[in-house]
Amino acid sequence: MYAKEMDRDASNSIDFKPHVVVAILDSGVNVYHKIFRRWNETMHPSTYIEGFPEDVQAVNLTFGNDWQSNYEEDKETWRSLEEKKLYWFPHTNIIAISFGQSTWYRREESGDIILDDNGHGTSTSSVIAKINPNVTILMVETGANKLKEALSWAVNQSWIDVIDIEFGVWYKPRLFFWITIWWKGL
Repeated sequence: MYAKEMDRDASNSIDFKPHVVVAILDSGVNVYHKIFRRWNETMHPSTYIEGFPEDVQAVNLTFGNDWQSNYEEDKETWRSLEEKKLYWFPHTNIIAISFGQSTWYRREESGDIILDDNGHGTSTSSVIAKINPNVTILMVETGANKLKEALSWAVNQSWIDVIDIEFGVWYKPRLFFWITIWWKGL
């Protein structure tokens, strides 16, 4: 049935969930990016996401016009974050956890957890935020070496609605396969 047909049929009703949580398993996210800013988002996610843990720590960041200056101001905050601990970022639509950084890009030294260092996770998240500005994005930072653990954790969170796994695999014929959008419960 098309949407215009549904308008004509009053017996059909759709119960939309007010806050959809999309978990993205990827390289991290640039929380400073303007597309994620929600100046009025200051309430703890447990107040509007059913089942979200009440003890999740807020990470208050600097939001100016220059992301590099913001990062420098917040460097100690980033360094204090721990792996496998959930955080939420006031004034954004971002919640995040890190299961360890990707080793795909052959880093010489580890960077700050959650904060995207190659842009892929930020790109994926921004597409979802553009499509649905009301979405809450859960960035699950992980590399292929921790993918199973990260996915297992995400699947067991009742408050997550959609899981998007952004990893590819190269095969000899140089085909690139993306695993995307895993709908929870299907």
